[in-house]
Amino acid sequence: MATRGTIAMLYLDGHVEQIYTHWDSYIEHNGRILKENYNTPEKVHQLIALGDLSILAPSLNGGEGHSFETPEDGVCVAYGRDRGESDTAARKFRDLDMFKFDMQREEYDYLFVESELRWYLVKNKQLVTFLSELDPQIQPIDVLQDSPAMRDLYNGVSNGTISYTDFIKFVYTLVE
Repeated sequence: MATRGTIAMLYLDGHVEQIYTHWDSYIEHNGRILKENYNTPEKVHQLIALGDLSILAPSLNGGEGHSFETPEDGVCVAYGRDRGESDTAARKFRDLDMFKFDMQREEYDYLFVESELRWYLVKNKQLVTFLSELDPQIQPIDVLQDSPAMRDLYNGVSNGTISYTDFIKFVYTLVE
């Protein structure tokens, strides 16, 4: 059974691009690969340029024989490049507000913030931090999601009085 996810990048100019990943999107697999191999804006941009992925792997490009049917170990498998599918390019959003309302949501959604050189994770639509040291035990923070302060924050983001970036920064300070 697939563990679906998405990978997105918030660029310095404020726009966001997002791709889909089909297999192994949980923290211990895709999370670890992103942290260890896609930790610069250039690498994340190159990854997103591949479009939707069947498999995320440490390397972007394989040899001549790499394809969807005969993938090389350790190489990303992209639906467009490796299987010839269309409509697999990254989805683009003009800003973070458009992204937060229209993003594709899966079980594990990763967001790289270029200005911070940092990965964030939204797991099951709950924001958790995924930053300095990758911790396979990290779980959504139930105390935060049920607190009146957290409900006020969610409402502030929903009605536009609090930016999504400020929300991420606030939650990060609470859980670090």
